[in-house]
Amino acid sequence: MKNAMKIILGVSLFILIAILLGRVTPIPTIYSDFMSLYHALSGWQQGYSFYDFTTQQALMFETTHLPKPDFKIELYPYFPYPPWYLAGTFFLAWLPFAWAYRTWLIINLGMLALSALLITSTQTREKRIWAVAAYILYFPAVGLFAVGNYTLPVLLGTAIFLYAVKREDAPLSALGLALLTFKPHIGILLALFGYGWLWTQKATFAIRARWMTLAAGLFLAMLGWLIEPNWISGLFNAIYTWQTASYIQTCTYCSSPANIIMRLIRSEAGMLSSSFLSILLFVVAAGLVWIQRKKIFSSIQKTMAIAAALTAVVLPYMVNYDYVILLIPLTVAFFLYQDRPHRIFVAALYILPWIGIFIGRAGNIFITLTGVALFAFFLFVDKPKGIYSLNVKEKN
Repeated sequence: MKNAMKIILGVSLFILIAILLGRVTPIPTIYSDFMSLYHALSGWQQGYSFYDFTTQQALMFETTHLPKPDFKIELYPYFPYPPWYLAGTFFLAWLPFAWAYRTWLIINLGMLALSALLITSTQTREKRIWAVAAYILYFPAVGLFAVGNYTLPVLLGTAIFLYAVKREDAPLSALGLALLTFKPHIGILLALFGYGWLWTQKATFAIRARWMTLAAGLFLAMLGWLIEPNWISGLFNAIYTWQTASYIQTCTYCSSPANIIMRLIRSEAGMLSSSFLSILLFVVAAGLVWIQRKKIFSSIQKTMAIAAALTAVVLPYMVNYDYVILLIPLTVAFFLYQDRPHRIFVAALYILPWIGIFIGRAGNIFITLTGVALFAFFLFVDKPKGIYSLNVKEKN
């Protein structure tokens, strides 16, 4: 109970500081992804549904003052996410758009820095500081800050879960897994791998964590019904509306392997063809994971690292900033394999996505290659004997 109060007070204090800093920080405002979150909140506070896109677009016109020919919906996409995401950010609608945008950017910075500190909690202070800097300067993270996207709760949830498992803290483990549902299509495999790992453990902590995770899931579902009575049908309708939009059908912003492959074959990727190819990739990748399951599930760090890399390989819809979750396998690999050749390889994978700065907002094939390389790395590269292993026991 005391830990829960500390978390609530800490989060509340950080949000207050972010709001105050957002008021005075001279950051230029960009009309992009954050528009969706902000106007979904604004519409809800005026009595409309979270998933009423007509109202939200009308509010966007008022904010941007752009005429319809200049208003490109691909820059202000729908918000097809569960209502508890909006419930956790409701305070942003109390602020003018520019102020809220800057506040959200600072909150994202805080989530990213905290993720780095939690994942590297066993390292020295100097290494943890360098990790925070590396997280902030990662190419997908920079893009995420610019557009104000919503992926970082997934990264933070994974970091909290890894930290909680090390401390055998069941409530904190449940909190981490719950955060993975905030952006479900990015967090689903991480949540399944994390929860599945708990089922393989016989310790009292793991049993408690499993039940607490189910309780957390039930709480979020009830919260969804409380604030949006028809949230299940609304969410599925939102996802359908989003998937049938013309700019999603072509998906020129996607970096997932399926989309990159289809664009190389047909010059343009379609959602149907990319989804079919993603299913094939998933079958192959899941088979490889099963074959190598003894090595992969030898520690929770490897388990979550391969889950993040697998997500990057098989999902049909991932854009550049979604690949911020690759910081998980990059961090685990960097500290798990401390011999120089492996560290140089991991460092090169960290730098590789920056080549994409020359191709603009289009799908970044260099991020795609990073995800595929990390997936292969954890599948096939054996850890040299005697190398430091994140201070976590591994099964023989």
